Amino acid sequence: MNYNYKIKEIIANKELFGWIAQAMQLGKEKFLLKYAPKLGSISGFIVEQINVQNKLSVKLPSWQKYKCLYTLRSFEQSTAEKVAEYKSGLLLGKNLLVLGGGLGVDEWAFSTKFETIESIDNDEELNELAKYNFGIHEQENINRVTDTAEHFLSTDKKKYSAIYIDPDRRDDEKRQILLAEHQPNVLALMTFLLEKTENIWIKSSPLYDMDMALKELQNIKSIYSISLYGEVKEMLIQIKKNYNESPQIICVDILKDTIKEQVFLNEGNLSLQKAESLEGYLYEAGSSIVKMRKHHAYATFNNLQLIDVNVPFYIGKIAIDGFIGKCFKIIDVLNFNTSQLKTYFKKEKITYINAKTRGIQFIETKDFYKKTGLKEGGELYAWICPFLGTNRVIICKKV
Repeated sequence: MNYNYKIKEIIANKELFGWIAQAMQLGKEKFLLKYAPKLGSISGFIVEQINVQNKLSVKLPSWQKYKCLYTLRSFEQSTAEKVAEYKSGLLLGKNLLVLGGGLGVDEWAFSTKFETIESIDNDEELNELAKYNFGIHEQENINRVTDTAEHFLSTDKKKYSAIYIDPDRRDDEKRQILLAEHQPNVLALMTFLLEKTENIWIKSSPLYDMDMALKELQNIKSIYSISLYGEVKEMLIQIKKNYNESPQIICVDILKDTIKEQVFLNEGNLSLQKAESLEGYLYEAGSSIVKMRKHHAYATFNNLQLIDVNVPFYIGKIAIDGFIGKCFKIIDVLNFNTSQLKTYFKKEKITYINAKTRGIQFIETKDFYKKTGLKEGGELYAWICPFLGTNRVIICKKV
């Protein structure tokens, strides 16, 4: 849904928040039916505020508290508050240049670490929105400029402690897309960037692949795989001028009250043992670990045993504190046999279970529910995966 409105005019409207409250009370359909003829294009902006309300408390709780304003697209593309706060501990210095400012959540977090931030985005309307939100937060050290990255770099004479780039994908229909196909084209600008700083940080989509980064970019010092509540949100790539050593891989899992990190660097030959039995505890490596294909290395570090080479599930004798991922106490192990499964679940009076299938062709999670007649939910889990040449159903409870 596209709306033709001017952010500056909307922000200046003294009745804006009254209309937003009215829209939230009525719902967007009733609101548009009743007030769109009177309000015109501003009604579209008001509806967009409603569209993000249910997600604000999780993604941007501080911004919700301060009654910031959004467009739906800028909200969806913005960094989650907890992720931005984590990144603000990585970038330090006197002055920061941001290319691709977007809604401004990253600058909001970085502003406490830098004296000044120069933020560039070619979307004038979005910049007006960002300036308004910065004003609400009383952040006076962020200067948002409407310009292209290419033009700004060709005219700007300053040097920076760091440059942070959040390039925009040009083709939303592709699952994988190279940095060279983003706007701005980081690869084409790299010479200019390294003349202005020794530290470059590139935010990339969770769809972007580590191997692609290693092929496209040079002087990579670190690659961060950052997950929030178990879901990978982004890859963050650190470029250090003249850095020629192997990059370190940092997997980060941000939870409600804790942040877990694991650093991987030249782990060498791994000797991951295969499990001989399915007893004790089942571990599922976290998404940030799996994203970087470091789950087998991580299991080795934690003295876990491999269930199957094609799945990120492992067996351990004890519950490991601080494990990045999930830990379950194994209760029973069954073969994937429909009649035996039905008999077992009936005997144990189990009607709800949380199932997950990995490494088995032609058997998906939905097939398990269909064959057993169980419903999703409850305290028990069923991990369906191959073990020693047989498809197994591991019944367990989360630790």
